[in-house]
Amino acid sequence: MMKLGEGGDGEGLGVGGDEPKKPEQTSAQIWRSPRGVFFISATLTVFCFLSHFFYLLLVEPSQSSALLKESIFAYSSIPLFIGMVFFVAAILSFRKIKYYSTFQVIALMVVIIFGSLIIHGLIVFHTYLLRTLYGIYGLLP
Repeated sequence: MMKLGEGGDGEGLGVGGDEPKKPEQTSAQIWRSPRGVFFISATLTVFCFLSHFFYLLLVEPSQSSALLKESIFAYSSIPLFIGMVFFVAAILSFRKIKYYSTFQVIALMVVIIFGSLIIHGLIVFHTYLLRTLYGIYGLLP
């Protein structure tokens, strides 16, 4: 005697009729994993610092520039603020990874280097603003 759902000629409630199908393995799940989030945020951290650096190289504060020096520094600090968010995201996502590979440890060191440069750039920007706008000379001689 055959049970309902076994064998048959494809009619009725056969195999797969009402059963949910397994989700397909896609590459989107890789980017949601802690490893994927780490590599994306690490890449964006490096990109934000380099965009800040190249912006300062392209728009050198000189006499021929139409922008003021304060506005140039303010515009160039926008990628630093964004990079700080990605730096924190990279550190937090690295902590969620269970097993580290050598490449991930090297990438973490690169992220820490560029993250410290981002922090240094933000400190210099705030110090410059305090000196020029408010006349405070507390941090630097």
